[in-house]
Formats: sequence, structure tokens, C-alpha cells
Amino acid sequence: MATAHNDLPLILDELKSVNPKLVGQVAYMLALGQGKARGTKDVTLRETLQWRTLVLASSEDAFESYLKASGESVAAGQQARFVDIPAIVSDEDGVFDTLHGLGTAKEFADSLNALTTKYYGCAGITWLEKLTTSSRSELVDRLRALIIQFKEVYRPEDAGAQLDRVLERFALCAAAGELATEWGITGWDTGEALRCIGECFKAYVDSRGTTGDLEAVNGIERLKVYLSTYGEHRFRSVPNYWGNMPIFDGYIALSTGEAVDSSDVSNESILEDDNPPSRIYWITSEALKERALDGCNFDITIAALHKKGALVGVTEEVGKNGKPRTVYNPKKRDPLGYKDQRRFYRIDAGKLFE
Repeated sequence: MATAHNDLPLILDELKSVNPKLVGQVAYMLALGQGKARGTKDVTLRETLQWRTLVLASSEDAFESYLKASGESVAAGQQARFVDIPAIVSDEDGVFDTLHGLGTAKEFADSLNALTTKYYGCAGITWLEKLTTSSRSELVDRLRALIIQFKEVYRPEDAGAQLDRVLERFALCAAAGELATEWGITGWDTGEALRCIGECFKAYVDSRGTTGDLEAVNGIERLKVYLSTYGEHRFRSVPNYWGNMPIFDGYIALSTGEAVDSSDVSNESILEDDNPPSRIYWITSEALKERALDGCNFDITIAALHKKGALVGVTEEVGKNGKPRTVYNPKKRDPLGYKDQRRFYRIDAGKLFE
């Protein structure tokens, strides 16, 4: 199917009919641009199918939802390859920003269906004729200029590498739309394609929640869910936690995270406290790596927590090679004053959840 749409858009309908366990693999394969290597009867490799295809899924649910439905974790690479463009639904106009003079959203949707069925392929034929008869060098120069114009308007200043890769695809669509308008194919006003694709990109960035790379966002969100779910059951401040806890993840302290005696540690559940900034989770390295952030990029998440100000007690030291290094979990006695040799990461809940 992807090869049949080579150099053309591929619209996937009813993505929910696909086995959720296969959705992530499909996203990677379509973005990679080639199929799996397969053998023949005489034990030689068949020619691998390849394509250059922009994929759009006309689905009501986010890509992430399909993966979570199968219990799969969402990788940042998948999110960068299969992006979600949110559509705001209103009672009057549905998902449309304007009805172009028609009375209801249903009338406009029915009109779109009828017209696209009647004229299906017409614009594509003219588009290909223009592409194949235009000067290649002039065409490349014009497309590059339009792509640069789009990026200058819509690229966030602090965009990370993942967002820049997504931006390239939006910019290409915008440039193609403007070029089609210049060739008299669309009937749109000059700049309309740039503006409309730009609005889609802005909506994507807003829903994404960050202009940086998604590993950090996914890790922080995973940690929030973990602490909200298990904070009361796996974190305690009483000395006899060993016999009462099947799983011990650490302590909750009502201090700046530097206290070392029991007077600074609450013997009650802190989760209902009205002053969350004073709530410090002392979480063991094992618990943070193997449970709280399982499946996440640990190093990127820790660095993001430090940048966010949610990591307490971080120190700067000189390594064995003489170069400075950041120590996120320096050796520290546990908050009850025991000589516990385990390392603890100290998480400021107020900073984490703000």
C-alpha cells in the first residue's frame, strides 16, 4: 500500500481496526520508507520495497492512545514520526473553522465528500504535469525559499532536534500548497497554505507540551503518575518500614530534603498535605530506575528534573579525569539518620507537579 502511494500522501482510515500491538511497528516502518527484508525459496533476499510517502491518519483518537490500549509504552521516536494534530470540535461548526457559506457542519461535510469524489485526482494530474515540465533548479530554489519562509514564522526559538524534524514535514506541505497556488491549481489566496499549515503546526506544538525532545516530557509525566499512584503505599517515614512494606521505594520528608533526623520527617501520609512544595520524596536509585522510570530514558529525564528545579541536593564535583561533572544523587544518610548505604534521589513534589 505504501509503495502504491510513493511520492503521494497516504490517508489511513479507521486506524482503530489495526491490532494495537502493531501500530507502533507500522509507524516506524512507514516513516523509515522501506519494508522488511524477506527471503525467497532459493534462500536469497527479495528486493526490498521502498517509498517516500507522507502519511495522514483520519482517526478520532491520538496515536498514543492506540499504543496504550495494548499496554505498550510510547517511544519519543514514534511520537516524532506519527504526530497528532488536534482538532477542536464546536457545537456549531464541528471540526471546521469555517463553513464557507453553508448552513451546518453536516452540509459542509457532505459537500466536501461529493466534490472530492467528483474531482478526485484532477489536481494531482495537473500537479504532476507542472512538476515534470518545470526547471528542476528553479523548482528546488522556489521550494527551499518557501520552506525557509515557513520556518522563519513558525519555528520556536528553543526547538529541539525532534521538533525540527517534524517541522520539516509541515514546511514541505506548506511549500507544496503555495506552489500549487502559484500554478493556479488550488484557487486559494497567496499565503493561505502557509497560514493553514502553520496553524496545524502550532496546534501540534501546543498539544505536545514542549518544544524540546519528548524523552524528557515522557519521563517526567511517568514519574508524576508513579508518585501519584504509589506515593502513599511505597514511601514511608516510620522506622519499622521493613516489616510493613512489600515494596520500599523511599521516604517522604517535610523539609528542604537536607534533614537527617526523624523530627523533620512526617509519620503521616503526606499526600493530602496542603503545602506540596515542602514534600520531598527520597527515592532509591533502584526504585527510580527500575520502577518509576522503567521504559524511559533515565539520563535525559534526570537532567530535565534538574533543569526544572525538582531535583534536590545536586552537586558539582571534579571527576577522576579532572573534568567537572554533575552528581544528581550524592551520598547522603537517609532522612531518619540510619547509615543506609543506598543512594537516594530527592524529588521536590512542588517543583515536579507545578
